[in-house]
Amino acid sequence: MNTKIPDMIPKIAMALVCVLLLSTCIREDWSTCPDDIRVYFDISPLAGGDLINPDDIDRMRLFVFSQEGIYLSEYRDDNIDEFNANYYISCNDLLPGDYRFIAWGGVDEDFYSVYAEPIDFVEGVTTFNQAFTQLLMPPNPDNIFTETVPHIFHGELAVKVLKERSQRFVMPLRQFSNTVIMYARFDNDISENHIFEFSITDNNSTFGFDRSFASDPDDDDFTFRTRHTTLSKINELNYFETSLNVMRLSPVRPSHRLRIYSVTLGREVFPIGTESDDLIELIRYSNIENYPVYDFEAKHNHEIIFEFHGGPTEVSVTVTILPWRVRPPDDEPLN
Repeated sequence: MNTKIPDMIPKIAMALVCVLLLSTCIREDWSTCPDDIRVYFDISPLAGGDLINPDDIDRMRLFVFSQEGIYLSEYRDDNIDEFNANYYISCNDLLPGDYRFIAWGGVDEDFYSVYAEPIDFVEGVTTFNQAFTQLLMPPNPDNIFTETVPHIFHGELAVKVLKERSQRFVMPLRQFSNTVIMYARFDNDISENHIFEFSITDNNSTFGFDRSFASDPDDDDFTFRTRHTTLSKINELNYFETSLNVMRLSPVRPSHRLRIYSVTLGREVFPIGTESDDLIELIRYSNIENYPVYDFEAKHNHEIIFEFHGGPTEVSVTVTILPWRVRPPDDEPLN
């Protein structure tokens, strides 16, 4: 008679229980998780803000600094299969102490670089103020992006690590780039026959790890540009629709310059006359009464409607930042 099989049943049962416990270890219920240190990421929108698309996050770099601002280590994941509320990075080798975590996520390394000056990250040497994220310039002399630049995300969290028990930290993750969605039409033109070129120019390519603008005012400009459009209907009228992803918009740095060139007319149609090409100023004027409460940190998507009147030799324009009207067309068309 074989007595070994009955003796193994308790061991097999225990192993199955362990597997079950591990498989049910989720962020909402940490009681079943093993003893370790984990950082989860929260992409919930700010009040009144836009949602973050988890599909835009395919990699994560988590940097650890001491409370005094000394770089200690980095945890990196360059192949996130599915970013969701249960995604985490393990930091099991951290010793007890107070730390400052910084995360950069969704970074496509063809477009962005995370680096330190004067040399790359050195444990115990590099300081917080020497760490930067930078948009990489495209391989052309005019610094023009014709491809869609992917979004980038930033998180910051101060934590206290204890080793005698498991710990779970949740870091709020904020989108660090914006999408400008533009609609355009001529009131006397069949939209299918008009070709527009949209561009947004700035020089804010570099940022500190505290989300601060770190670009030098004399840095070279770069431009996001597209002619790719689709037709959309607004109030039963055809509009060209396109979008550009741009680096962080902020009212404290109104330097994004928006321009529209009509390939069909062979000339620039926005700005014209006294119109401003300052993107932040456009948004400011659109919501002038409520501007102090307009939250650029919460709003990732900005929709602008351009309605051109007249042409081909005289053009005026009405600009709308949804859902507010900026200003009516000029009384006299502009040559």
